[in-house]
Amino acid sequence: MRLLHISDWHVGLTTGPHARRADHERVFNEIVAAVRDLRPDLVLHTGDVFHANYPAVDDMRFGLEALRELAALAPVVVVRGNHDSDRLFRVFALLLGPQSPLRFIDLPPPLSPDPILRLPTAGGETIALAALPFVHANRFFPAYVDAPTQTVTFADKLGEYERALGAKLLERLDPGREIAIFAAHQYVAGALKSGSERRLHVGDEYMTRTVDIPAVTYAAFGHVHRPQPIPGPGSAHYAGSPIPIDFGEENESKSVVSVEAKPHQTPRISTIALSGGRPLRTANVALADLPTLAARCAGTLCRITVRTTTPTANLAARVVEALPGADIVEVIEDCAATRVAVIERDAAGVEPSLTELFADFLATNPVRDAEAARVQAAFATVLAATDAHDIAHFDELAQAARP
Repeated sequence: MRLLHISDWHVGLTTGPHARRADHERVFNEIVAAVRDLRPDLVLHTGDVFHANYPAVDDMRFGLEALRELAALAPVVVVRGNHDSDRLFRVFALLLGPQSPLRFIDLPPPLSPDPILRLPTAGGETIALAALPFVHANRFFPAYVDAPTQTVTFADKLGEYERALGAKLLERLDPGREIAIFAAHQYVAGALKSGSERRLHVGDEYMTRTVDIPAVTYAAFGHVHRPQPIPGPGSAHYAGSPIPIDFGEENESKSVVSVEAKPHQTPRISTIALSGGRPLRTANVALADLPTLAARCAGTLCRITVRTTTPTANLAARVVEALPGADIVEVIEDCAATRVAVIERDAAGVEPSLTELFADFLATNPVRDAEAARVQAAFATVLAATDAHDIAHFDELAQAARP
């Protein structure tokens, strides 16, 4: 049995103002080449085909055509991720029909009578696949948890469901000719996050444990964008995203996972490197040294911090001009003249008051067409009214201003 594990495409992603379609096209061609070379019995996609639940029409077309091109070479099973829409997946499955080599798994299967998908292989074995798409906590409890048990955490109940699904997979397994595969889109404790994942869905509430992973030949996971084996017993991997989703993945190497397995044998697991598309780069540079980044940033998506002494007009345009071969995502000015300074305490450890700080500000920033003393008095009036939760009145100041 040969299996190729891919995941987390996020088709439709943009980084700043830049669409990532060119990057997806590049890595997709590399994945197609890997499928043609390996001739796997199954291509297993563990979720987040799209970046948005309801992608734009052109993004939907691209994602579906990419999956169908893979399915023309080998059967493809797609497990829904947290960015994917279960309704859209059901529409895809309906349009493709039950005999299609491209299958979408949209909702967690019932625990009975048999939630296991069985797929023949070229070598005569059978892949027995149990798949657990992403489950949102708000949907999980009403559908799968009885009222008396709702005091348990979502992660505990999801882990219980995962173990039950694994038991269903293994209790009817023919170990002499069937190879058990588990697939899920979820966060497992101990996995190294990239920081680009949706934070809510990789927090403690959604965290399952390695002991909940069924004892299968291979466990394929999606959701975490950093490619990595999952710590713990057994053979479990995150395939990761094929391109860096944001600057939290700037230095990550991207890949897909190849699995070769036979009954009663330890699987052979290897990774196939992907280019990752355009690299993401961050740089911090003085304004005068901008041209020195031209070679390093050529062909990349860049986030540039520029150090200046005074506020610089048209800074973004100057960066674009200095780095013609780069796609500029963001320009940040680090200006010494406007940099926030730390307020120092005096010898007695007392911080200056807001009134004193405002007086210092007026001393270095003269007020046009007004007396500094009157501006200072107006500030004190507003501050006193704010502290008293009252409305500021300027009658006395107005009378003092009259000739």
